[in-house]
Order: sequence, then C-alpha cells, then structure tokens
Amino acid sequence: MSTEIVEKDSKNYPLLRNLQYSPLKQGEEQYIVLWDPSGLSTEKLVLPLNFLSVSVF
Repeated sequence: MSTEIVEKDSKNYPLLRNLQYSPLKQGEEQYIVLWDPSGLSTEKLVLPLNFLSVSVF
C-alpha cells in the first residue's frame, strides 16, 4: 500500500472522530449506544454498560 493511498483515505475516513452516545436500558440490562454524528458510518454500536466500566480502567 502506498503512502499516497493512505493519505487520501485518512482525508475521507479520519482515524479519530467524535462519537455520540446514549444510554439504553432493556429490562434489567443497561447498555451504551455509540454512533458517528458525521455520518461516515451509518451503523450503531451497542455495548453492555459493564464492558465500559471494566475497559476504562
């Protein structure tokens, strides 16, 4: 892969970007929903809340 291709891709698809999140509760389970407000990705990621509390530390 050439450097030129990587530079073009990083302009269209930045490695770091803001994410928005929202809590979600389904029954007794709690989740966090993450999504990309810029619209580069239309998918949403749902993570169990306990996953984030362990991963942060």
